[in-house]
Amino acid sequence: MREPEDFDAFWDQVKKELAAVPMKVLEKVRIPEEKRVELYDVKISCAGEKPVSGYLCVPLNAKPKSCPAFVGFHGAGVRSSYKRVDMAARGVIALDINAHGIENGKPQSFYDDLKKNYYNTTLDKFRPTRYAHWNKHDRDKYYFKGMYMRLMRALEYVKSLPEWDGKHLIVSGGSQGGAQVLAACALDHDITFARAGVPAMCDHSGCLGNRRSGWPALYTRDVHRKDPAYAKCASYYDGAYFARRIRCPIWINTGFADNTCPPTSVFAAYNSIPAKTEKHMQTCPDGGHGTPHSEGMKAMNNYIDSILKKQAVKK
Repeated sequence: MREPEDFDAFWDQVKKELAAVPMKVLEKVRIPEEKRVELYDVKISCAGEKPVSGYLCVPLNAKPKSCPAFVGFHGAGVRSSYKRVDMAARGVIALDINAHGIENGKPQSFYDDLKKNYYNTTLDKFRPTRYAHWNKHDRDKYYFKGMYMRLMRALEYVKSLPEWDGKHLIVSGGSQGGAQVLAACALDHDITFARAGVPAMCDHSGCLGNRRSGWPALYTRDVHRKDPAYAKCASYYDGAYFARRIRCPIWINTGFADNTCPPTSVFAAYNSIPAKTEKHMQTCPDGGHGTPHSEGMKAMNNYIDSILKKQAVKK
């Protein structure tokens, strides 16, 4: 399908909706058990139904404007945020947000119950099983609109921290998290490095060209014929269209045996990234959806090391 003519206008309006909700720290609870870094469970105000919810790790005794920042995004599912303590111990502000704006640090039974009784249930005729299909007939109500507003607010928040150096902003995620990375890079051009592992949400209309679309397979050829509203909504959330707007260096990978995010869908996004943008693709001929992104992780660590070394020399 063609990219919607008002793709940018739609996302500009979403940004305005987000900006209309002042950024406030709703909760910032220090976790004293962690001694290597300053670790907080944070919740940040956001447009939509849920706040940004994550773990924030700040290097100990970090001076103003001294640290690069990292934001991590999650794959599909229902889980707590991760504590990126090792990254912060190296000298990086690290914010990891869970995908749904839910509580962090609860027993596994809490997340299992949410997945079973809420995020994996049918809530009405437009919300079939699994949250990734909720309200997929309406671009303004589709579930991922809220998720993408939360990722924009998360980036806004880390950039507001006095310890951020104002120069280096890194994003990383796999699968659904990879889809969030593509969207983040398109919507926030302050990002300076990105890693998107086996990104989901790409080539939604692939089924119309006899290709398999990426997770969550929002519609099929038959559904498109019966209700084109699904296809129209999906086009505003296609990683291939976000990819056209990426300016920062980005590392992507795919496994040729991936049945969740097929390589054709990943390449649809990769090939859409402008030629002038630095981009890298790692392929694995026998890799499935869990294929490691070794080159992307190595590049990200090297990028962080280079920043920290330069800062150490200045000191």
